[in-house]
Amino acid sequence: MNSAQEFIQLYNILDNLLENRYRQNGRNKSYIMTYALELQKSAFAKTIERGRTLNLIRQLRNSLVHDFDMNKDGLIEITPKLLNFLQEEIEILSSPKRAIHICTKLDKLLYAKLEDRVNDLLVKMVHRGNLQVPILNDNFELIGVFSPNVLIRYLTEKRDKNSSELSIIDLLEYLPIDKHISEYYRVYSKNDRADEIAEAFESYYHKGKKLVMVFVTSEGKLDEQLLGIITPYDVVNLEN
Repeated sequence: MNSAQEFIQLYNILDNLLENRYRQNGRNKSYIMTYALELQKSAFAKTIERGRTLNLIRQLRNSLVHDFDMNKDGLIEITPKLLNFLQEEIEILSSPKRAIHICTKLDKLLYAKLEDRVNDLLVKMVHRGNLQVPILNDNFELIGVFSPNVLIRYLTEKRDKNSSELSIIDLLEYLPIDKHISEYYRVYSKNDRADEIAEAFESYYHKGKKLVMVFVTSEGKLDEQLLGIITPYDVVNLEN
């Protein structure tokens, strides 16, 4: 098999994989074109470039397939770089990374319980550089999130206890993920695609709040054990 034949074979494999992804939408345009346009809408420069490259490859493939005399003299060379690119795209679609693959697992996660002291947690947050910390119950289900903004709201609105005496439970009404005034949180299933979560961090606002942390559970429900968290740092690593 020469390089041109291998190129067409890899292209067809990629096209078949994308058919499973897009066939419910009908076939008004090629699956690879649809995929390329989707990638070019990304907030990540590398993903945009992948889309642009795929669109150029689509045009090259169409020329080779539909113009039988186009490359009879071998003027067009299919390079190993091009073949490797197609193989990598096939790998991405065949075995996509999932939420569970990129999250920080529970055993490595800084989290707290309601009975923990606020000052003790703040010391740990400063040491580890965390701005948001999940608060879990004894079944490791998510109660809410502690952040400096939670403490500021409490001290501003309550002022009934010295901050050195506070426990997390004193802040309970401010902890649920829908109670935060400047941060937004979402819950994803462990099997949700990592690239979709990456895009959510770049584009998702909810009533003016920026998505800052994703919680991963088995089925994407709050009343399940927390498996891990995903932050913008995790998805930056994904793109690299």
